[in-house]
Amino acid sequence: MTDYENQLISKLNEARPENKSSSHKQYVRCLRLLSKKNKEDSFNNVDFAKDTDLVFNLTSDLSDSTRRNYLTACANILRLEEKNEGIEAIIKYYEDKVKEYNNKYIEEQKTGKISSKQNLLLILVCQVYWICYIIWKKI
Repeated sequence: MTDYENQLISKLNEARPENKSSSHKQYVRCLRLLSKKNKEDSFNNVDFAKDTDLVFNLTSDLSDSTRRNYLTACANILRLEEKNEGIEAIIKYYEDKVKEYNNKYIEEQKTGKISSKQNLLLILVCQVYWICYIIWKKI
């Protein structure tokens, strides 16, 4: 980790001591990865996180749950910034989006429908069971 990343983690640990340090490390990791996706030479500021459109474009290829994690990271890192209406509005925007994703997940779980991602895993698990059964029968 760079000095800048360690400074961010220390600031997060001070500002939000109720959270685990591992969560703070994950927030910093998420922003570093976003910075890299944004083709920045080095991760030495979080200014890009203030551009909600940019963050959404950078996370467009991610699943909703992963995107939610990145948005949570952005909101928590931006809480370290000096408070003003602009920063507060951006944080609220990220928080509202995270709530939307949480609510969408809850609704999806209520339906009991298997998602395409879950279906693929279910097929793989069934194949593994079938292979185990065949091996067991041969023993």
